[in-house]
Amino acid sequence: MADHVPATNPPESECIKAGQRIYLRLPSGNFKPVKPVPGELIRLGKFGSFMGESIIGTPFGLTFEVYDRNLVRPVRPESLSAVEETGANNQEIVDEASSQQLSYEEIEALKKSSLQGDVSHDQIISKVVENNVAFNKKTEYSKAKYIARKQKKFHKVFSTVAPTLHNMCSIATAKNPLRTRGLRVDTLSQMLTSVNVNAYSRLLVVDDTKGLLLCAALTRISSNGLVLALHEGDSPNNEMLDYMPLPQDVRSQLHFLSWSRVSKDRAASFREEDTSAMDATDLKGYQRRRKAFLRLQAAQDTFWAGGFDGLLIASQYEPVSILNELAPLLGGSRPVVIYSPDKESLVEAAAHMKSSPDFLMPQISESWMREYQVLPGRTHPTMNMSAGGGYLLTALRVYDSPENIPTYSTARLAPGSISRSGRVSAVKLAATE
Repeated sequence: MADHVPATNPPESECIKAGQRIYLRLPSGNFKPVKPVPGELIRLGKFGSFMGESIIGTPFGLTFEVYDRNLVRPVRPESLSAVEETGANNQEIVDEASSQQLSYEEIEALKKSSLQGDVSHDQIISKVVENNVAFNKKTEYSKAKYIARKQKKFHKVFSTVAPTLHNMCSIATAKNPLRTRGLRVDTLSQMLTSVNVNAYSRLLVVDDTKGLLLCAALTRISSNGLVLALHEGDSPNNEMLDYMPLPQDVRSQLHFLSWSRVSKDRAASFREEDTSAMDATDLKGYQRRRKAFLRLQAAQDTFWAGGFDGLLIASQYEPVSILNELAPLLGGSRPVVIYSPDKESLVEAAAHMKSSPDFLMPQISESWMREYQVLPGRTHPTMNMSAGGGYLLTALRVYDSPENIPTYSTARLAPGSISRSGRVSAVKLAATE
């Protein structure tokens, strides 16, 4: 059994908090999203279960072992040792079920005893290895792979994974890439770099990746930045934002606006009412409606004012229709980046940009990344990796003549909103006629 981990005193920001959404890396290599709460049981299926308070307050990255009925303890992860090459080969091995002398019933009984804490997972693996008549005929590499497969099956350990942007994107890509349109972490980093997202950026974002692109933009801006997200329907579907531990002052810079509300003909309206005669229930509903109205009004005013510093698009809809709606709201020499898992939809958008005087240098690029297995004596490219990371269309929004460049009034700028370089940042700009 692995050695116990000595106690540490990490910063509070690097520790798991009660009610925080995190990920657990299971022995199978899969990731399970959980929310540890005191008094609630977290179930890991065949790997056991434990109480939520067992990991609250512990630093991210620790490995825990489930033992003795719903109890866990931190352990050191098993070290990887080098494998010595021998003259053995696998030519006499026949892959048959009869190679394992333990019956199905005996293995299930061992697994049941393991869940009850009577047998350790190392003891189960030892019994399985001892009763495999073909094990000693394998090469050392084959033995290591066989034991690793059994560890994934019988080990009752898990590691806590911090919900960072890199981890969230990698987990989403590995688990179900269709949910985030196959947006890979290397492609996401290129999008942020191409738009030059920084602490003072004012961005327009069209995100159909469950909020992954929004999380990426918000991690780069500060309380001085602004992100306006366009979405379909009455409410956005941004479940990734629930996992991202963003400061409240940064979250407050995120605004949502439905496509049905982008036209000035659909300006938000609200009828003030006398609240003196309302009971508690009616007053609460009235305040909720008024708050929603103020939020929508602020988003519409920000959207119509324009002057945005960049446009990020990862949408299922045609890029040309989105460009026609949003490109006029960008400032001069501002970048546009469009992501698509296929190239065909971007070819039409690139042709549109080349024929338009509003865009400069449209280019389509393909993301490519090779993953490696890094083990002692066994470093090589992984056999199962994504074939492609999608395509990016990048361009600059320009104005064809000085007369067409809009000017923006600074009458409503808050004190201190002008940077040392003279750049207007994170403010609501009013376009002059």
